[in-house]
Amino acid sequence: MILLFSMTSLFLSAQISTTSITVKANSTEATSVSATDSDICNGESTDLSVVGGFWGTGADWQWYEDGCGTGSSIGSGPSITVSPANATTATITKTYYVRAEGDCNTIDCQSVTITILLLLILQFLQMLPIVWIQKSMLRLFQVLQQE
Repeated sequence: MILLFSMTSLFLSAQISTTSITVKANSTEATSVSATDSDICNGESTDLSVVGGFWGTGADWQWYEDGCGTGSSIGSGPSITVSPANATTATITKTYYVRAEGDCNTIDCQSVTITILLLLILQFLQMLPIVWIQKSMLRLFQVLQQE
């Protein structure tokens, strides 16, 4: 009986083959998105960065401006620089979206909203005489001291 078991054991070991299994990691959702400045003037730029999250196997952060995963990506990686333009006569906001896209999964987006300030107000302030601004500031300072 022992001899039979040994032969069976030898026979089985000749039939066994090895297989490698690669386990791919899933991405996890970012906690939030940060901006170096969320209120900017027309023509200025701000840096956007992913906070938290993990990109899995074959994944990278993809950035969008027309909605989560809408249209073409405007950049990739954990941070990008954006320079939204304001060609209107009103203050506007622009929302940017980011998500990890990879081999195993695509996660939900996180977003950040940037305010592009009204250009006309800034142009008006630039046209005011410096002396008037200085006198107004001096008067304001005097009023605040009296209170």
